Amino acid sequence: MRYPELKEKILAALEIGLGLDISWTEVEHLEVLRLALDTGLTTYDASYLYLSRALKIPLTTFDEKLAEKARANGA
Repeated sequence: MRYPELKEKILAALEIGLGLDISWTEVEHLEVLRLALDTGLTTYDASYLYLSRALKIPLTTFDEKLAEKARANGA
């Protein structure tokens, strides 16, 4: 473990995180890749853009490049 002195805090944080009401949503990996190639985004960022479109929800981010691409691509 990289930070053994944080072991208890890490365990507590994981326990809290696992207790949250989070829904996992799969992405269409080929569509994400196409979106990344079309926009110049990383596949990581393109996943957020993809989900925003697929779920029909606004994309909120502090990442200026991602926000710009989202605006340009109707998200």
